[in-house]
Amino acid sequence: MKKTNAKKIKKSFDTEYQNFKLRPFSEQCFLAGIVHYGIEPAQKYVLVAEYLGISDRTVRRYYDDEQLPTEPVSRLLFVQYCGFAQGCGWSGWKMRNGLLISPTNESVAPDLIGRLWLWRNERNATLGKVKRLEKENERLKKLISPETMDHISNAAAILNNVLTMKAAS
Repeated sequence: MKKTNAKKIKKSFDTEYQNFKLRPFSEQCFLAGIVHYGIEPAQKYVLVAEYLGISDRTVRRYYDDEQLPTEPVSRLLFVQYCGFAQGCGWSGWKMRNGLLISPTNESVAPDLIGRLWLWRNERNATLGKVKRLEKENERLKKLISPETMDHISNAAAILNNVLTMKAAS
């Protein structure tokens, strides 16, 4: 009975793989999660090339339908699309009851992963604000004389002392 199930699974896998290969290369990359439709073409080529370990030029040929993807490229995209673990970094991880289970048997719920995305986005937004403020600060430093800058620094220190004393009381 197990042999029959294995044959059915292999046939199903092969059928799905053949259907996947019939899709345009751009759609294969999208389904594999390597790119999204908002990415600039030049960046898209670089991401796909890095992931697949091929040149940007080859990726452009695949995208422009000048050349069909090789079997290893198609297989890698399909395996990624199916969600199979790609490297030793994911060895031992498994799915059980909708949870991601680590090799040490710790579970990760989907809502935690969602929060990680939010935290990452908040961090990136904050870092972007800090960079913009640093640039603005550098621009203002060029406009203000050193004497005026000393006066501003002294005023800021006094204000900070007043505020910390007020908060303490």
